[in-house]
Amino acid sequence: MKPALLIFDCDGVLVDSEPISTRIIAQLLSEYGLATTPREALHRFAGGSLQRVGDYYREQMGKPLAAVFEERYRAECQRAFAQELEAVEGVEAVLRAWTGPKSVGSYGPRAKIEDHLQKTGLIDYFEGRLYSAYDLGHWKPEPQLYLHAAQAYGVDPTACAVVEDSVHGVLAGVAAGMRVYGYTATVGQAALSAAGAIPFSHMSELIDLLTAETT
Repeated sequence: MKPALLIFDCDGVLVDSEPISTRIIAQLLSEYGLATTPREALHRFAGGSLQRVGDYYREQMGKPLAAVFEERYRAECQRAFAQELEAVEGVEAVLRAWTGPKSVGSYGPRAKIEDHLQKTGLIDYFEGRLYSAYDLGHWKPEPQLYLHAAQAYGVDPTACAVVEDSVHGVLAGVAAGMRVYGYTATVGQAALSAAGAIPFSHMSELIDLLTAETT
C-alpha cells in the first residue's frame, strides 16, 4: 500500500553530511586524547546525538568531554559544510518522483536542517514540514519524532514510511510502527536489515521500491 506520508531523515539521506560531521568528531576526540579514525566515528556516531559522543568519551576516558567540544564541533562543521556539503546522489529525483506528502524528521537542530536543505536546494520539496528532535526533547531510537510527524499530518503511524541510514533511526521508525527503508551508504546492509529496514544501496532503488508499493 502506498504510504500516506513519507518521512526522510536529513543527514545521510537527503544531504551527504555524515562523512563530514563524523570526520570532525574524530579529529576533535583525537585532540582530546581519545584516538579515533574517521571510519570509526562514522560507524559509531552516524545518526546519533552529540550526547552519545560525550557518553562514549566518558566511558573510554573516565572523565567528561571538554565543555567547549560542542561549540568547536558546530563551528568546524559550519565551515566544512559551507565548502563541501552536497545533496545525496539521486535523492532529488526521488523527491520529484514522489508526489505524495513528505516531511523531514531529523535529530539535528531546526536551524541546521533548514541550512542544509537551503544549501543543497532541497528545502522547497518539504513546504516547511521539518521536524527536529531538539524541539521534542526525544532522540532516536525513541519513536516520538516520527510519531509527531504522523500526528502533524493527521495520519496513522502504520500508514507512514521512513527513509533512514542509521541503526538508531531505523529502530525509531520500527518502534513507531512504520515501514522503514534503509539507505546503506553509511553503515551497510547487514546492520540496517537486522534493525528492521528494507535495505537499498542507491536512491534509484528507492524510487523502484516506492513505485512497487503503489501497484
